Amino acid sequence: MIDVDYDPDEKTRYECFNCGTVVRTTNQPTCPDCHTEMRNRKISLE
Repeated sequence: MIDVDYDPDEKTRYECFNCGTVVRTTNQPTCPDCHTEMRNRKISLE
């Protein structure tokens, strides 16, 4: 396992479950287009 330095100010890509919109932010957003939940693209769906 590789240690990764955690940077709380690093922007992460989030993708909308509903419409596919992608945004970069530092916190868990809701979709700006359809206002539904978004997922962190760094975390696998499996």
